[in-house]
Amino acid sequence: MDRRQFSIGLLATLSPVAAHADYDALVYERGLLGRLRAENRPIILNYTASWSYTCDIKRERLAQLKRENAAYSARLTFVDIDWDTFGPSQMAQRMDVDRHCTLIAMKGETEICRLVAETNEGRLRAFLDKVLQAA
Repeated sequence: MDRRQFSIGLLATLSPVAAHADYDALVYERGLLGRLRAENRPIILNYTASWSYTCDIKRERLAQLKRENAAYSARLTFVDIDWDTFGPSQMAQRMDVDRHCTLIAMKGETEICRLVAETNEGRLRAFLDKVLQAA
């Protein structure tokens, strides 16, 4: 583990609110996706688990990227889906999500792209840029 990953992990452990303050995501509830799809904006579905170190790092990196590029916050809607609650759901099965820490970008009913267990800043940026291009 490099120094940066250690620092991010330490920050997430000591101050989770500060670490993810700029992440700003809606919390999934039944019916939300239908309402968001009707707006025809890109949606980032984030299957996440509160106990996952990988998910913590990913949220911090997404928050950092959103601070660096205002278009990510302005044009994309982020939705956190609790893995412990909705991982075994029919929705997860239909979307072929078999593990936490999965990001899926959608526009309407169409999947744009996905990342699984990814924390690399460059790959996350490329993912978000691809979603913006589809917007």
